[in-house]
Amino acid sequence: MPNPRFLKTAERWMNKDVPTERVQPRGEKPLSSGLTQLLQRDENGKPVLRLKPIEKTVVHTSTEEDYWDLMQVYECEGWKWSSGSLPTQSSVWNTNKEETCIAAGVNYPNGIYDKGRFGFTNRKFYMRKNWKIISTQDFYDTQKITSEMFNELNVWFDKNA
Repeated sequence: MPNPRFLKTAERWMNKDVPTERVQPRGEKPLSSGLTQLLQRDENGKPVLRLKPIEKTVVHTSTEEDYWDLMQVYECEGWKWSSGSLPTQSSVWNTNKEETCIAAGVNYPNGIYDKGRFGFTNRKFYMRKNWKIISTQDFYDTQKITSEMFNELNVWFDKNA
């Protein structure tokens, strides 16, 4: 059974302008939760996403729930913190709380472009840098992540927590 918190978030993300037929099912395998498997899996069975890094853009995570949901999405893409650790290995949300912004898959440590690595800080820092600040929902819409795909991620993370 999917985590009710994630189902509530997925329902909130339902966007009638993003048709679910854009998602191409792969194998139509039923999951134990009754959901259909849409995403490819890695060798460990973890769902795999294909996200595109967005330069000079950060995702504002106004709640801790939004933060953790985004970390799961980033981990399924294979993105890592600029330190090299997995997104779900530790939390940085408490550092800036409601002002936390996470780079959208592009990090610029020491001015060097580093695709697939990301960092974080507060909104004011990125505003001064003139980076675009988007919501988690805007990020998911841009990446074409549907509620069905999100539910599939949640089933995997719930089983492997």
